[in-house]
Parts: sequence; C-alpha cells; structure tokens
Amino acid sequence: MATKNRSTSPFWQLVHYILGFPKSVYLNWRCLPARQAIRMPLLCSHKTRLKHLCGHISVQGKLKMGLVKIGLGTSQLSDFLKERTIIDWRGTIVFDGRCKIGSGSRIAVSETGTLIFHDNFHNSSRLYIICNKHIEMGKNVGISWDTTLMDSDQHRIFNADGVRINEDAPIVFEDNVWCGCHAIILKNTHITHDVIIGAGAIVGGQHLTPNVVLAGQPATILKQDIHWN
Repeated sequence: MATKNRSTSPFWQLVHYILGFPKSVYLNWRCLPARQAIRMPLLCSHKTRLKHLCGHISVQGKLKMGLVKIGLGTSQLSDFLKERTIIDWRGTIVFDGRCKIGSGSRIAVSETGTLIFHDNFHNSSRLYIICNKHIEMGKNVGISWDTTLMDSDQHRIFNADGVRINEDAPIVFEDNVWCGCHAIILKNTHITHDVIIGAGAIVGGQHLTPNVVLAGQPATILKQDIHWN
C-alpha cells in the first residue's frame, strides 16, 4: 500500500515550521536589522545547524514571513528525519526574493565569498555550496538533489616559480536554468539563460548559448532549441 510522504504533506510541513520556529527567530534577529527581523523572512528547520552567522546577510524584495526557507524542502529520496542542514555564513549572502534550500544541504561562505540568490531559487534537497569568491544564481533557477557548486579547489597549486595557478573563480547562473541531480559545477563557470544541465554533468567554463541541454563529463551541448518551465 502506498503511503504519504510525511515531510511533504501540509500537516507535517506545518509541524516542521513550528518545531523550527525558535531557531528561525534566532536566525532572523541574529542576522537582520530589527525592522526586517520582525517580519521573519528567514525560516529554517529544527534540523538546521547554525554553525557560523558572522557574515553580512541581506534580504531584498517584498518582505514576508518565509520568503527564504532553509532546510525545509524535500525530494522523493529524502529522509527528513535523518538529514541535517548546515549553514556556515562568514561572508556576504544576498537573498533577492523567494528562495528554498532543501533538507540536508550544506552551505559554506568564507569571509571573502559572496553568495547571491535571485528570485524563485529552489532546491529539492542536499545542495552543497562552497563559496570563497562569488556564486550567483539568477531568477527562476532550479537545482535538484546532491548537486555541488564550488568556486574554489579548496587547496593551492603552484608552478615551478612559486606562482599560484589555481586561483578561485566565480560561478554564475543566469535566469531560468535547471540543473539535474548529482551535477558538479566547478569554478569559472558561466551558464547563460534558459539552459538545462543534465544529471551527473561536470560543468566548467563559459556556456553562453541559450536553449540547450548540457550533459556529460565534461559537459557539452547535447540538444539545442529546447525550452522548459
């Protein structure tokens, strides 16, 4: 007999909001000015670890409760009861409109990093972001589960003259980009608007042709003249 997913039913979503309310109150009043915090635009699940909140957090657009949801999205393969979301915000984070970051996600923004989410960003679950320089998501960007974005190699490589050859480099998604599960987005990546990134793709470099499917390792154009919504 089929059973309902307790994490996605309206009743259990309400339960998760209630359980996470004390932590959401702390998150808002710790990160935002009072005139914004009182509106509670940031909601997080009770299974979210607030590791560091010493960066600059900005919420833009029309403020309302739950404009940004952290650790509250799920997918068919998610186990909300066992998954933990971790946020480590030491740099600059901008929420420019609605944003949903799913359960089990880990987001680390270093002191030198800037992470920007424009309106209607949505992730199902387990989004992994390491931002040491600049990562920006355009409007209407969707990212599936177990996807990684890294604008840094997390280590330094030098040539024979002692010059570093693997500097951090930005990641930019323009508007209306969909990214399938298990994709890896590397530093120095620019994805233009209206692009689909296939499941399991490894993506790097400049992809400036719209209305295409990028897939493979490394990702190349697999199909053209596509549209999605």
